[in-house]
Formats: sequence, C-alpha cells, structure tokens
Amino acid sequence: MASITKRGRYWRVQVRRQGYEPEQGSFDTKKEAETWASTVESRMLRRVFHDNKQAWATTFADALTRYKEEISVHKKGAKQESTRIARWQAHPLATRQLGSLSSNDFATYRDELRKAGKATNTIRLDLALVSHLFTIARKEWGMPSLLNPLQGIRMPAASNARERRIGAAELKRILDASDQSALPAVLRLAVETAMRRSEIVTTLAWNQIDLGARTAHLPDTKSGVPRNVPLSSVAVALLEALPGHRKGRVFDVTPDAISRAFGRARKRARALYESECTETGTEPDPKFLMNIRFHDARHEATSALFEKGLDIMEAAAVTGHKNLEMLKRYTHLKAGNIAAKIDAASAAAVDSNIPAPHPGEKLREYLPTPSKIALISKQIGIPKRELMEIIAGRGRIDAGLAVKLEVLGPRAEMWIEMQAHNDLQVVRRRRDAAKAGSEHHHGRTGADVHKFSEGDSPVDPQLL
Repeated sequence: MASITKRGRYWRVQVRRQGYEPEQGSFDTKKEAETWASTVESRMLRRVFHDNKQAWATTFADALTRYKEEISVHKKGAKQESTRIARWQAHPLATRQLGSLSSNDFATYRDELRKAGKATNTIRLDLALVSHLFTIARKEWGMPSLLNPLQGIRMPAASNARERRIGAAELKRILDASDQSALPAVLRLAVETAMRRSEIVTTLAWNQIDLGARTAHLPDTKSGVPRNVPLSSVAVALLEALPGHRKGRVFDVTPDAISRAFGRARKRARALYESECTETGTEPDPKFLMNIRFHDARHEATSALFEKGLDIMEAAAVTGHKNLEMLKRYTHLKAGNIAAKIDAASAAAVDSNIPAPHPGEKLREYLPTPSKIALISKQIGIPKRELMEIIAGRGRIDAGLAVKLEVLGPRAEMWIEMQAHNDLQVVRRRRDAAKAGSEHHHGRTGADVHKFSEGDSPVDPQLL
C-alpha cells in the first residue's frame, strides 16, 4: 500500500508491495502523489511495473554530464549546449536526485530567470534541454518509470521575431571601425550571400568555390542539408581580393572571434557618431548603430533578395531555409520600398499624362527640417544646397547620390526608380504637348497661322 506524507513544500510517497522493493516519489501536490501511487500499485498488481531505483540513485548533475557526453556531442550546437549544461550544473537543483525533481522546481527556476531579465528564448532553451534529458533517461537509461516534470509546466511564450536590419551607413561605419583583419571581408560576404557566420569562417573552403561559375558549395550547414550559394559580382570580387594561397579554409578565424570583433567595431562606430553629433550640435539617432548583431547581416541579406526580385523558392535556395515560416522570420521588407513599388505599379496603370511626383517630395519626408538636412549633408558628403534644390524639385538624384541616400533607410533602387519615373513622365508630357501643338497648327486658318507666328502659341517653346 502507499504511504503519503508532506515534507516541507513537497508530498513524499512510498509504495510497498510484496515482491517489489519499496518505491518512492516526490510531488508538488497531494493529488499528484495519489495519482502516481495509484499508477504504481496498479502496475505492480499487473506485474508490469519497472522500478525507479536508478532515478533515485542518479543526481541531476550526473545525468547532465552523461547527456553532454552521449547526446550533446552529436549536435551542431554542442558548444552552446555545453555552456547551458554548465549553467545548470552550477544551480542548486543539480545536487538533487532525478526522481526527486518536480514540476514546481522547474517552474520556480523559470520564474527566477524571468525576474532576472533573461531573454525568453534563453529560458525556453534551458527548459527544453532538461525536458529532453528526462525523455532520454526514461527511454534509454533504464528509468522507464521516471516522469518528465517539464510536461507539467507552462513554457514561456516564443519571443517576437527579430526585425533588425543593418543599414548601408551603419555597415560602412562598422567596417571602417574594424580592428580585425578578417571582419570586413566576412561581414560583406554575409551581407552579399546570406551565409551564416559559421558557414563563412568554418565551412567555406577554396576547393568548394568556383569563381568562374560564381558558386560556393557548403557541404555542412546548420540544417544538415548541403547547398550551393550563388556569388554576386561583389562577392566574387571580395574573394578574389583576399591575400594568401587559395588552399584550405578561406578564413583562418573562429566564429566567436568574428562576433567579438564585430561588437568592438560597432561600439567604436557609435562613439564616433555621437562625437560627430556633439560637434554639429545635433541630437544622435537613438537607433543608429544600436542593437545590432553580426547575425543581423543574414536578416539584411535575406530581405534584400526579395527586394531584388527573387521569388520564395529562389531566396530559400540561397539562404538554406527549409520552410516558409523560418524564411519569414529572416525577411523584413521595408515599408518605404513596398510603398514605392505600389506607387510605380499604380503610375504604370494610369494615364501617362498624370504627373509623377518628384523624388524631392519623398526626400522631404526624411529631411523635414534644416537641421536634419545639415546633419545628413555632412554625413554623406553632399552640399546642403544641393539637397535643398532636390527637395524643392529643381535637382536630380543620380545613381551616386542614390547610394549615399541609403543612410536614410530606403535602398538606392527606390530613389533611382522614382527619379527615372519622374524623368519619363516629363519627356512624355513634352512629346504629347509638342504633338498636340503640331496638330493644332496644321488645322488652323491663315489668320490663325498669322496669330501663331506672332507668338500666341499654346505650347511652351521650351517643350518643343
């Protein structure tokens, strides 16, 4: 029969039955204890019970060590999981027996991390590791009666997908501030190819690159599926410019070294930016060069693939994402770019005589005040007067200036498209006006022609 007693916060159960060694368990509530005892007694009665001695003879710390040696070592994220296991082994729960751990223990752990401000995903990964450990212990380590206490607690809700992209101006400043020789090329390749940090510095090898065919083969990826990465002309130029012999790995550097170098470069770039703002008496943009990680380069590259016109299957082939949901988490199309495409599509569908807006109207949205114009003028190296002329509708945005204006957010293609569309509309209006004037002239009487010759022309001479 079962003996149920309360000790401290927990309910302890001991089941005794002839032919079996005493079985014991620890639970958060009396109801859970009674349910477990009833299940154990029923199994003993039917001669299908497996004892739980192994679970009570194994500490959580020992189980974590075994999990690390037998399970984690075969995972691609073995290094990160090793750090997570070490954190668990330093926790007071590590000294407890597996059989004594309850749902309440892990719910308390979850709440402690929440109060400490830990990221939701960090908490989820910590708990998921332990949940899998209990599953393995029950199925493979001779503990068939061991219950998984993680199945009885609420997991933190998944965090919102990260939407940070690296702007062109931010990228340039980080590259300029780098103190690590490999970082500039690695970061630019990440933006050009959407490859992960580990794929560039650990997997990418010269014997897997065909510069003529403009492809790089990755035999080992995070998803476990090899893939061929197309190389843009910029990516090819970056690889061709790398010094040294083209043997072995392309970069002789570790992923962690790249991340640390990126962090240092970002901090220096931000400090320089703030110093410049102080000198010009302007308020620093609180988001500029802030909250950026190296992995955001993959977000930027993935988003850019769609903005360049690739479809879903083509983009997935480049990035290696297995499903649309993950591809969506890395795709953050800019509303301004989408709005420009909508405007362009609408303009193409309506009468060509309707004037297209001058790109200066759009530029005014980003530079609404003289102080903002002055700041951007200095930042991109364009005279303030030239920017004001464009905003007033008297200047043009060429390709060179469009690239510099990427500091404002929208990619250069948007400015170029708006300017080209405006130019096209102007040319069409001049053509149509000239044609209308010519037809009107041929249909006039002699008196009308006389009046026309005296300058009473319905057509502006500058349009002819």
